[in-house]
Amino acid sequence: MFALVLVSSPRWGRPFLLAASGFSGSASGAPLAPVPTGKDITGGAVTTGVYLPPGVTALLTATLVPTAAAGTVVTGTLNVDSNTSASNQFPDGSPDPGALETIAALPYTYTVG
Repeated sequence: MFALVLVSSPRWGRPFLLAASGFSGSASGAPLAPVPTGKDITGGAVTTGVYLPPGVTALLTATLVPTAAAGTVVTGTLNVDSNTSASNQFPDGSPDPGALETIAALPYTYTVG
């Protein structure tokens, strides 16, 4: 189990932070990565997930970079996914995308300025 808190609000071209905490009662940690439905959230933990041991809090960073024209209303979902086990990998070590678990789904809407 994990807890997620938005620490800083997204601003165009600036990183924003999600605080993720693993509950200490968990038997093992897990890698976490924000996975946006669009191409407007990039970098940080979107590119490289963060391993979160039990009982530890980490910051997941990402950057909002609008790609739509000014005045466009953009909606999407920022999923926070985890590949919860090393056994959920292919023989070459790459993760099995079918084994990902969505920990949270954070909907968002903004108007490009």
